[in-house]
Amino acid sequence: MAVSPQDPPPDPVIAVALRLFAGIGYDAVTTQMIADAADVDLTEIHSRGGKAGIYERIIAEFFAAQNALFDELSDAYAHDADSARTFLARVLDFYLDNPEAMALWLHRRLNDAADLAEIDHRYRMPVFQRGAEIIGPELLSEPDLLMIGNVVTWSLYGFLNGGVALQDGTHLDPDDPEARRIFRAQMHRLQDLVLAARAGEAPGPP
Repeated sequence: MAVSPQDPPPDPVIAVALRLFAGIGYDAVTTQMIADAADVDLTEIHSRGGKAGIYERIIAEFFAAQNALFDELSDAYAHDADSARTFLARVLDFYLDNPEAMALWLHRRLNDAADLAEIDHRYRMPVFQRGAEIIGPELLSEPDLLMIGNVVTWSLYGFLNGGVALQDGTHLDPDDPEARRIFRAQMHRLQDLVLAARAGEAPGPP
Protein backbone atom coordinates (compact mmCIF):
# COMPACT_ATOMS: atom_id res chain seq x y z
CA MET A 1 0.00 0.00 0.00
CA ALA A 2 1.09 3.56 -0.59
CA VAL A 3 2.88 5.25 2.29
CA SER A 4 3.79 8.85 3.08
CA PRO A 5 7.20 10.04 4.31
CA GLN A 6 5.75 10.23 7.84
CA ASP A 7 4.71 6.57 7.87
CA PRO A 8 6.90 3.99 9.65
CA PRO A 9 8.85 1.58 7.43
CA PRO A 10 6.56 -1.14 6.05
CA ASP A 11 6.51 -4.49 7.78
CA PRO A 12 8.46 -6.77 5.38
CA VAL A 13 6.19 -9.77 6.04
CA ILE A 14 3.06 -7.73 5.34
CA ALA A 15 4.67 -6.13 2.28
CA VAL A 16 5.64 -9.41 0.62
CA ALA A 17 2.35 -11.08 1.55
CA LEU A 18 0.45 -8.19 -0.03
CA ARG A 19 2.42 -8.58 -3.26
CA LEU A 20 1.78 -12.32 -3.31
CA PHE A 21 -1.95 -12.03 -2.56
CA ALA A 22 -2.32 -9.26 -5.13
CA GLY A 23 -0.37 -11.14 -7.77
CA ILE A 24 -1.77 -14.67 -7.61
CA GLY A 25 -4.61 -14.53 -5.11
CA TYR A 26 -5.02 -15.71 -1.53
CA ASP A 27 -5.93 -19.27 -2.45
CA ALA A 28 -2.73 -19.84 -4.45
CA VAL A 29 -0.41 -18.50 -1.73
CA THR A 30 1.02 -20.78 0.96
CA THR A 31 2.50 -19.90 4.33
CA GLN A 32 5.82 -21.29 3.10
CA MET A 33 5.75 -18.93 0.12
CA ILE A 34 5.25 -15.95 2.45
CA ALA A 35 8.05 -17.10 4.76
CA ASP A 36 10.46 -17.66 1.86
CA ALA A 37 9.66 -14.33 0.22
CA ALA A 38 10.03 -12.44 3.52
CA ASP A 39 13.11 -14.46 4.50
CA VAL A 40 11.66 -15.42 7.87
CA ASP A 41 10.98 -18.70 9.64
CA LEU A 42 7.59 -20.39 9.37
CA THR A 43 7.09 -19.87 13.09
CA GLU A 44 7.04 -16.11 12.43
CA ILE A 45 4.18 -16.55 9.97
CA HIS A 46 2.23 -18.77 12.36
CA SER A 47 2.74 -16.27 15.20
CA ARG A 48 0.84 -13.72 13.08
CA GLY A 49 -2.17 -15.99 12.63
CA GLY A 50 -0.83 -17.77 9.57
CA LYS A 51 -1.87 -16.88 6.06
CA ALA A 52 -5.41 -15.95 7.09
CA GLY A 53 -4.26 -13.69 9.93
CA ILE A 54 -1.83 -11.83 7.68
CA TYR A 55 -4.47 -11.47 4.97
CA GLU A 56 -7.01 -9.99 7.37
CA ARG A 57 -4.41 -7.61 8.82
CA ILE A 58 -3.72 -6.29 5.30
CA ILE A 59 -7.44 -5.80 4.69
CA ALA A 60 -7.88 -4.17 8.12
CA GLU A 61 -5.01 -1.71 7.55
CA PHE A 62 -6.44 -0.73 4.17
CA PHE A 63 -9.85 -0.31 5.80
CA ALA A 64 -8.32 1.99 8.43
CA ALA A 65 -6.65 4.07 5.70
CA GLN A 66 -9.97 4.38 3.86
CA ASN A 67 -11.69 5.57 7.03
CA ALA A 68 -8.94 8.12 7.66
CA LEU A 69 -9.54 9.52 4.18
CA PHE A 70 -13.29 9.63 4.76
CA ASP A 71 -12.73 11.48 8.04
CA GLU A 72 -10.91 14.22 6.11
CA LEU A 73 -13.53 14.35 3.37
CA SER A 74 -16.43 14.40 5.81
CA ASP A 75 -15.06 17.43 7.63
CA ALA A 76 -14.92 19.48 4.41
CA TYR A 77 -17.95 18.14 2.51
CA ALA A 78 -20.48 20.89 1.71
CA HIS A 79 -23.03 18.96 -0.39
CA ASP A 80 -22.36 20.97 -3.55
CA ALA A 81 -20.81 20.32 -6.97
CA ASP A 82 -17.32 21.38 -5.87
CA SER A 83 -17.43 19.03 -2.91
CA ALA A 84 -18.59 16.21 -5.17
CA ARG A 85 -15.64 16.81 -7.51
CA THR A 86 -13.19 16.93 -4.62
CA PHE A 87 -14.66 13.75 -3.16
CA LEU A 88 -14.26 11.89 -6.45
CA ALA A 89 -10.72 13.24 -7.01
CA ARG A 90 -9.49 12.27 -3.54
CA VAL A 91 -11.11 8.83 -3.62
CA LEU A 92 -9.73 8.10 -7.09
CA ASP A 93 -6.22 9.16 -6.09
CA PHE A 94 -6.38 7.03 -2.95
CA TYR A 95 -7.34 3.88 -4.83
CA LEU A 96 -4.93 4.57 -7.70
CA ASP A 97 -2.16 4.85 -5.10
CA ASN A 98 -3.05 1.44 -3.65
CA PRO A 99 -3.28 -0.93 -6.65
CA GLU A 100 -2.16 -4.02 -4.73
CA ALA A 101 -4.82 -3.61 -2.05
CA MET A 102 -7.39 -3.06 -4.79
CA ALA A 103 -6.20 -6.28 -6.44
CA LEU A 104 -7.13 -8.20 -3.28
CA TRP A 105 -10.71 -6.96 -3.59
CA LEU A 106 -10.78 -7.82 -7.29
CA HIS A 107 -9.65 -11.35 -6.45
CA ARG A 108 -12.45 -11.53 -3.88
CA ARG A 109 -15.00 -10.69 -6.57
CA LEU A 110 -13.68 -13.80 -8.35
CA ASN A 111 -14.37 -15.91 -5.24
CA ASP A 112 -10.81 -15.86 -3.95
CA ALA A 113 -10.52 -16.43 -0.18
CA ALA A 114 -14.14 -17.57 -0.14
CA ASP A 115 -13.55 -19.32 3.19
CA LEU A 116 -13.03 -15.90 4.78
CA ALA A 117 -16.61 -14.86 4.17
CA GLU A 118 -16.77 -12.34 7.03
CA ILE A 119 -14.18 -10.10 5.37
CA ASP A 120 -16.79 -8.43 3.15
CA HIS A 121 -19.17 -7.88 6.04
CA ARG A 122 -16.48 -6.36 8.27
CA TYR A 123 -14.53 -4.30 5.79
CA ARG A 124 -16.36 -3.79 2.49
CA MET A 125 -19.89 -2.86 3.44
CA PRO A 126 -18.86 -0.32 6.12
CA VAL A 127 -16.79 1.55 3.53
CA PHE A 128 -19.78 1.83 1.21
CA GLN A 129 -21.97 2.93 4.11
CA ARG A 130 -19.45 5.55 5.23
CA GLY A 131 -19.25 7.01 1.74
CA ALA A 132 -23.03 7.11 1.58
CA GLU A 133 -23.16 8.98 4.89
CA ILE A 134 -20.80 11.65 3.55
CA ILE A 135 -22.48 12.11 0.18
CA GLY A 136 -25.95 11.71 1.63
CA PRO A 137 -28.09 8.55 1.48
CA GLU A 138 -30.85 10.49 -0.28
CA LEU A 139 -28.50 11.19 -3.21
CA LEU A 140 -27.32 7.60 -3.51
CA SER A 141 -30.96 6.54 -3.73
CA GLU A 142 -31.14 8.38 -7.07
CA PRO A 143 -30.40 5.97 -9.96
CA ASP A 144 -28.13 8.37 -11.86
CA LEU A 145 -25.85 9.00 -8.90
CA LEU A 146 -25.73 5.35 -7.93
CA MET A 147 -24.79 4.68 -11.55
CA ILE A 148 -21.81 7.04 -11.24
CA GLY A 149 -20.58 5.12 -8.22
CA ASN A 150 -20.93 1.77 -9.95
CA VAL A 151 -19.36 2.88 -13.24
CA VAL A 152 -16.43 4.56 -11.50
CA THR A 153 -15.83 1.41 -9.45
CA TRP A 154 -15.93 -0.86 -12.51
CA SER A 155 -13.72 1.57 -14.45
CA LEU A 156 -11.21 1.77 -11.62
CA TYR A 157 -10.72 -1.98 -11.54
CA GLY A 158 -10.43 -2.04 -15.32
CA PHE A 159 -7.92 0.81 -15.39
CA LEU A 160 -5.71 -0.75 -12.70
CA ASN A 161 -5.54 -3.94 -14.77
CA GLY A 162 -5.29 -2.51 -18.29
CA GLY A 163 -4.51 1.20 -18.32
CA VAL A 164 -6.10 3.39 -20.99
CA ALA A 165 -6.41 3.11 -24.77
CA LEU A 166 -5.35 6.01 -26.98
CA GLN A 167 -6.81 7.16 -30.29
CA ASP A 168 -3.93 5.66 -32.30
CA GLY A 169 -4.63 2.18 -30.95
CA THR A 170 -1.78 2.15 -28.43
CA HIS A 171 -2.32 2.12 -24.69
CA LEU A 172 -0.71 3.47 -21.53
CA ASP A 173 -0.10 1.33 -18.47
CA PRO A 174 -1.86 2.27 -15.23
CA ASP A 175 1.37 3.43 -13.57
CA ASP A 176 2.00 5.97 -16.33
CA PRO A 177 1.31 9.52 -15.01
CA GLU A 178 -0.34 10.48 -18.30
CA ALA A 179 -2.61 7.44 -18.08
CA ARG A 180 -3.69 8.50 -14.61
CA ARG A 181 -4.35 12.05 -15.81
CA ILE A 182 -6.53 10.77 -18.69
CA PHE A 183 -8.42 8.34 -16.47
CA ARG A 184 -9.14 10.95 -13.81
CA ALA A 185 -10.28 13.44 -16.46
CA GLN A 186 -12.62 10.88 -17.99
CA MET A 187 -14.16 10.01 -14.63
CA HIS A 188 -14.72 13.70 -13.87
CA ARG A 189 -16.22 14.15 -17.35
CA LEU A 190 -18.68 11.36 -16.60
CA GLN A 191 -19.55 12.96 -13.28
CA ASP A 192 -20.04 16.39 -14.89
CA LEU A 193 -22.28 14.99 -17.65
CA VAL A 194 -24.56 13.21 -15.20
CA LEU A 195 -24.76 16.12 -12.76
CA ALA A 196 -25.45 18.58 -15.60
CA ALA A 197 -28.20 16.34 -16.97
CA ARG A 198 -29.83 16.12 -13.55
CA ALA A 199 -29.75 19.89 -13.25
CA GLY A 200 -31.08 20.39 -16.79
CA GLU A 201 -27.91 22.18 -17.84
CA ALA A 202 -25.78 21.88 -20.94
CA PRO A 203 -22.55 20.03 -20.07
CA GLY A 204 -19.32 22.03 -20.18
CA PRO A 205 -16.39 21.28 -22.47
CA PRO A 206 -14.35 18.13 -21.76
